[in-house]
Amino acid sequence: MKKNLTPQQREEMIAEKYYYGEGHCEMDLIQAMNHYKAAMRLGSAIACSKIGRMYDTGKGVPIDTEMALEYYKAGAKRKDPLSTYYLMQHYFETEQSEEAMHTWHLLIETGDSRTISLGILSYLKYCREFAIPRSLMDMDSVLAYMEDARLFWEDEHLASESSGQYYFQSELNLLNELLEYYTEGWKDEPAEDVQIKAGPSAAD
Repeated sequence: MKKNLTPQQREEMIAEKYYYGEGHCEMDLIQAMNHYKAAMRLGSAIACSKIGRMYDTGKGVPIDTEMALEYYKAGAKRKDPLSTYYLMQHYFETEQSEEAMHTWHLLIETGDSRTISLGILSYLKYCREFAIPRSLMDMDSVLAYMEDARLFWEDEHLASESSGQYYFQSELNLLNELLEYYTEGWKDEPAEDVQIKAGPSAAD
């Protein structure tokens, strides 16, 4: 184990080893959960998304969406990009537009290139699915990050193994299609009972 680790970093590292079965640790999801929770108690933001995802997907524990959301919310408060992204995904999937947009702005403020690129694609998918016109979208944020998003998905496609190339290529194609539609070929038609205009920023 690396020297000079903080107690939080030590718990994060042990949790990862148990989660993936690395080093001298066999995979043990219960031990991984225990150490992630210990890291979270010590202030870890990353551990929040890890625990939330385990509850969300039923990895090592029964699926519990409400519990997952509590951990995602805790992670978002600690400015963990993945927690914020997963929380935004949940709000989009459950058609909670105002909460989704609030979380999207938080992701822009705290996220990295990967999570923002994932977020843009999720945002555009949602807007197309529910026929959200451009006038009700926060296009400034989309336009500001769309080139970074393209580069991210292109890099993921090029770096992926053959088994994953189809997925990344299809996501890249979809992103380009959606960006073209919303930046060039969009038609501003009125939407009924839908409001997805920019919500309050995280500072509000």
